Amino acid sequence: MANCKFFVLLLMVVILKEYATQAKVVDFSKDIKLQKYLKIHQCRQKCYLKTLMKTNTNAVKENLMNFSTCRGIPDCYMCYDYCQVLPKAVPDLAQKMCSDQVYCSKGCRIACSQHKILERPMEE
Repeated sequence: MANCKFFVLLLMVVILKEYATQAKVVDFSKDIKLQKYLKIHQCRQKCYLKTLMKTNTNAVKENLMNFSTCRGIPDCYMCYDYCQVLPKAVPDLAQKMCSDQVYCSKGCRIACSQHKILERPMEE
């Protein structure tokens, strides 16, 4: 999680520097790329919290809630992946992916819920 916070901070510094060198006013509400990145990042943080906290308490204690820990846990990895895939998918396809009762596992449902695509309630 510390790595993610550092990366977000670094990204903000780079963006601020870019805007400053172009003598532009920084208005993050109009920066579509940054908004998309932050939405994906927030979704992935939710994946870590919802999947790693229950399955890997050592990861939480040692602050290892990151991709390296996540990729070894199927629900976490699927959630992590879907956080980026769903916003890029055609809305109808994303809706079908999220409503699939067979293949949309807990990780999928977390990402769908975070992106407000999920119709059925997610079980905890």
